[in-house]
Amino acid sequence: MTTAPAELIVVADVIRTVDPAHPVAEAFAVRDGRIAAIGARAEVEALRGRRTRVLELGGAAVYPGFADVHNHHAMAGRTDLFELALPSSLTLAEILDRVREKAATLPEDAWIIGGPVASTMLPTLANTASRRLLDDAAGGRPVMLVEDSRHNRWANSRALELAGIAPGSVPEGGVTILDDEDGTPTGVLLEAAGIPVQEAYDRSGGLTSAQHRAASAHGVRLANSYGITSFQDAGVSTDILGALRDL
Repeated sequence: MTTAPAELIVVADVIRTVDPAHPVAEAFAVRDGRIAAIGARAEVEALRGRRTRVLELGGAAVYPGFADVHNHHAMAGRTDLFELALPSSLTLAEILDRVREKAATLPEDAWIIGGPVASTMLPTLANTASRRLLDDAAGGRPVMLVEDSRHNRWANSRALELAGIAPGSVPEGGVTILDDEDGTPTGVLLEAAGIPVQEAYDRSGGLTSAQHRAASAHGVRLANSYGITSFQDAGVSTDILGALRDL
């Protein structure tokens, strides 16, 4: 242990070290952004100087930063900052009300992107009547809502049109659910079947580079707020990679 004063000393009843030989400590000291000492409080406080900040956490437990090996930080950022946030507990009528309210704030050709809708709602949505209700709520604007697994989408008629999805012309990947009565795509698109709708949205302009950066920055802050200090995003695009590079 060196004797130069620390910039920060953290004291808590339980500090988990992830060191099998010394699993719990009372305090640790930080210098130049790195842990300079960890152990008993009296030992660590030997590094206290006139300008050392001391953080007393009392009965709180302190852990090393968590590493999240599968997350979607940019998706979380986009949802919070730029999309129509829908609690997954909403009924169909409530979803339509939220879409209608959002549509009233947008230009006539603007996309409405949002979610999640509950996966248990998909049987209710998978019919022509529900798709037409979504059409009416959006006032002709294209709509794409994800469901809570984030793997599946519900799109309205205008979004399907822009994606080139129609009777006799459905995506090769995933599953496009057709109406039992009229055979038309219901707008419920499972897995890769939703990609053409996402691509149609991207062709319309999607998010700007600045918005991608803002979404990534917000997603990183969200991760940090839960103690996550490193992560692996499981579904990045070149836009997301560029945003992370520029942060």
